[in-house]
Amino acid sequence: MAVSVVLPDPTPVTTAATGLVGTAGVVGLLEDPQPVTTPRVGALVTFNTPVPGFAIQASAPRVVLQATVAGRAFVNEGGHSDVHRVKSYEGQAVAVKARPVIPDQSKVLLRADILAATWLLFDDSRAAKATPVHQEELAVSSVMQAALVDDASWQVDPTGYSFFYTIPGHLLREGGHVYRAEFILKTHLYGPVAFVQEIETIGLRAGQAYLSP
Repeated sequence: MAVSVVLPDPTPVTTAATGLVGTAGVVGLLEDPQPVTTPRVGALVTFNTPVPGFAIQASAPRVVLQATVAGRAFVNEGGHSDVHRVKSYEGQAVAVKARPVIPDQSKVLLRADILAATWLLFDDSRAAKATPVHQEELAVSSVMQAALVDDASWQVDPTGYSFFYTIPGHLLREGGHVYRAEFILKTHLYGPVAFVQEIETIGLRAGQAYLSP
């Protein structure tokens, strides 16, 4: 996403969002005493406080994201939220595929760019929602692709994905909960890149006795 500030134009601040995921633009005045901020679109959000005499542009990583539940793909198409949520029956695995992009270089992150990969699972329906219920270091070679993959499972665009991980169903065993999976990629050159997938689980009357791993 990018933030541009134009000094001489006296028009009020306007915002616009473009692209499949996480690309947004803001045009405004530095004379305005209020901060100019981007809408919450994309994986990471940047903002700036106006400083008279400067034209400013800021960019942050964005992630094109797809979650697949029971063979059906759900795509993060942006909008007003930077968190992608899908619904799934309790105990059902959710496959997450993504294409993380560094906007300044129009660089898609591939396996060679990643130092380490971590994911954490939170249960937002619990009182201690800030404490992960699961945390795991992932093998970079198992979740990152060496090149973009555009197979039949990827339904976002013809460009493809470079990240793939399946959240095990036994970690999503409680119906009526909202789980939050946070993925963090540590890169060689671009710092950490993070993205979030939420899963809202629907309870099964059969009960958890049938959901053993």
